[in-house]
Formats: sequence, structure tokens, C-alpha cells
Amino acid sequence: MRHVGRWRIGLPGSRRPCQDAAMSIAETSAEDALVALHTSLDERRRPEEIAHLVLRVVGGQLGLRDRMTLGRAARAAARWNGWSSMSADFARPVGGARQIDAAARLFELPPGGIDPDDPVSLLDFSARLGESLGAVDPARLDFLRDRLNREGRAAAGIELSKRQYNRRFRVNQRLSAKADTLAVEQTKRQLTMVARAGFAASIERDAFLADPWAGCFVAYLTAKRKLRREFTLSGRDNPYDDIADLLFKHCTANPTTD
Repeated sequence: MRHVGRWRIGLPGSRRPCQDAAMSIAETSAEDALVALHTSLDERRRPEEIAHLVLRVVGGQLGLRDRMTLGRAARAAARWNGWSSMSADFARPVGGARQIDAAARLFELPPGGIDPDDPVSLLDFSARLGESLGAVDPARLDFLRDRLNREGRAAAGIELSKRQYNRRFRVNQRLSAKADTLAVEQTKRQLTMVARAGFAASIERDAFLADPWAGCFVAYLTAKRKLRREFTLSGRDNPYDDIADLLFKHCTANPTTD
């Protein structure tokens, strides 16, 4: 593989990651860029990328000096070929799709209608499966104490062999345990987001889109707050920088700003 100028020659149509990102943002409409800013509230995008999106949203309404200030940050998004050692998102919990598929296959049920990322939906599904196994309390799925023996299965009208019954019981156990784990991991992520960026991720999309200036300010400031901390003697940089200040001034200039 060889390089010619700024392009990498190899796979057909291949470009450097930073160029793909820059071109995609440059081709984004102001409306789509504002939607992307709202999405970034629940992610960990670099402030330079957010500045590029902000430029797409309000760049035409900025004076020359403010546009140059924002443009310098936007151009920095291409530094180091667009690569960053910081993850583009905070770790997201893995949903229960695998457990749902296993249970639906074993119980011969359609897997539709169940949200794999909703612990309540997983628990409801587990409760229905528990009822089909003759569990007195669907929430109790202890393998040693809550299984039915042969007489109990016959009394409950369950025509399954011991092996097949045990397999279904174990699958339902894993489904219920996954729901509990998922709820805990989602709470951890929510607390992480609040600790790093306050309650910005809870802003409704309609409210965000209704006030582009306030949306741009919140998206940029929270992106700065989510930066990885640097262990230096100079301390942590203030997330409220020149760009945040110019966006905030435009917000305060409008009495209807949300």
C-alpha cells in the first residue's frame, strides 16, 4: 500500500478516517448537525468534532472573529489523522438479546415484542416463562429449591422430561440474572454520565432542537467536561473556554433562550 499526496492508495475508494469524518460533517445539513449534537450528549465525542458540527449549525450567523475562533477548533478535528486514545463513548451495557434468543428457541416461542435493553421487559418475559415451568413465584428460580419433581410436573400438566425441564429452568435463570445485571450496569452508566456532564443527557430532543444556540452551547460544554483527565502539575483545563463563552454570549443576547 502506498500514499499519494493526502490520499491512501489501496482499497478502492479508501480514505483516511479523519478525511471521511470531516467530509461527512462538511456534507451534513444544519438540521442533521443539530440532531447529531443532541445525540452527542449521550456519547463522548471530541470537542473538536462538536465544534465542527456547531459550525455547521450556526456558522452562518457568526461574525468573522467568532467564526475564525470556532473554525480553528473545527480544523483541529483532523489532528493525528482523526485518531484519539479516548473512547468515543462511555461503555454501554450489553443487552439481553442472546438470552432472549436462547429462551425463545428452547421454549419454541417467537422472540418478538421483547426489548433486550429494557430490564423490566426481560423480567416480564422471565416471569411468563417461569409460569410455564410451574414456578409458584416466578421471581424465585433457585435451581435446588424451586424446581418441580416428577410428581410436581405431572400435577402441573408439564409433559417434559427431567432433562428438558432442567434446561428450560436454567435458561430462565440466566434470563432473570441478565435482567438484574443489566439494570445495575445501566444505573452505573447513568451515574457516570451525571458525574461527568450533569443532566445534559436527559434533555429532550424536541427542546434541544427548538433552541439551536442553547443546544450548541450545552453540547460543546459537556463535550469539554467529558474529556479524559490529564495527570499534570498544571491541573485540569477549564471546560469553559473561548468557544463556550462566545456561544453563551449569543444565548444571553436572546431573551427567549431556553
